[in-house]
Amino acid sequence: MAWEIVALVSGVISIAVAAYFYRWVLSQESSNAAMNEFSGAIQDGAATYLKRLFQVLGVLVAIFTIIMFIAISWQGAIAYLIGSICAAAAAYAGMYIATRANARVAWAARDGLQKAFPIAFYAGSVMGLATVGFALIGMTGLYMIFRDTEVVLAFSFGASALALLAKA
Repeated sequence: MAWEIVALVSGVISIAVAAYFYRWVLSQESSNAAMNEFSGAIQDGAATYLKRLFQVLGVLVAIFTIIMFIAISWQGAIAYLIGSICAAAAAYAGMYIATRANARVAWAARDGLQKAFPIAFYAGSVMGLATVGFALIGMTGLYMIFRDTEVVLAFSFGASALALLAKA
């Protein structure tokens, strides 16, 4: 039971650090109007892309969830669905912060790499930390509920399948 608590706490800490970096990056200056306008266009394009991608992936995830329910178990289907949702949430957080960090990094780069690098690094860290946090919380939570390692595999399959399909 102790490792489960450590894993859950580690997941929560990972999400908390990602949230801190997220807020810190968004608090950085990006005051050039033309740069902000261009960045806004990138944000709109990325949001449109993600919306369409998640619509298609949502249908595929629903189909695979039903297949998992019929072929494996209802627990596996739930774990697959939760894994897919966690992967989608991490992807959304990563895309959201990346498209908002670009103008901030470019603006800070006027003063040199030393000022721009932390903004870029922390923005990039958000997705990695969110992925790890969601994975730790999701897998550990499912294991604590069902006490079955196959459910953890189904969670991993859901997260991996979503990531793979998103690349296709």
